[in-house]
Amino acid sequence: MKIMSWNSRGLGNPRGVRTLRDFVRREAPDVVFIMETRSPTARMEFLKVQLGFSCFLPVGGFGRRGGVCLFWRSEVNLVLRSYSPFHFDVLVSDCISGISWRLSAIYGRPETSLRHNTWNLLRLLKDQFSGPWLCCGDFNVRPATQMRGFREALDYCQLRSLPAVGPLYTWCNFREGPALIHERLDRFLSNMDWLALFPNCQVSNLPTPVSDHSCLVLTTDVSLQ
Repeated sequence: MKIMSWNSRGLGNPRGVRTLRDFVRREAPDVVFIMETRSPTARMEFLKVQLGFSCFLPVGGFGRRGGVCLFWRSEVNLVLRSYSPFHFDVLVSDCISGISWRLSAIYGRPETSLRHNTWNLLRLLKDQFSGPWLCCGDFNVRPATQMRGFREALDYCQLRSLPAVGPLYTWCNFREGPALIHERLDRFLSNMDWLALFPNCQVSNLPTPVSDHSCLVLTTDVSLQ
């Protein structure tokens, strides 16, 4: 199984849609989590057809900001537990293997003063469920001084950051000289129960030409490729 996570920074332009379509065609993900769609439901439904997915769940943002969407194929059984403009929490069952686990797709609050709400959301989700757990998304851990709160939330949830193949950083501000900043904002996280199910998993960090965020793709068993 493959899971894709990308902060698109807007799918209202043909270039962004074309980039996403190329990623989906090349990587063939089973589940796709898109952040900052900045698009109405009708556009996302049309995009679902373009990408070749059977199912989708869009949640609008605020005006021209935000918006998240989850796409998945019919071969994957997803049961929705909760959602908001900043997360999806689902139970995933692979129809072929029969293995079930939990996926939480997180879009971290972009406002620095509200970032603690993201850490509290992780804790809340942890308290609602026990078992194999995978998280993905843009956690917006910046500035570096906020890393402590993020790490404390991960410790509480017993989550660890999965290493990625490719560039170390997933976000760039595209400025020049001393103003240039790189950060690792986008991640896949898992607990030990999930990692025990998928010891051969691999995360790939794929830079994109249309967003300041990389696209992340997790393969649950890279040995099968």
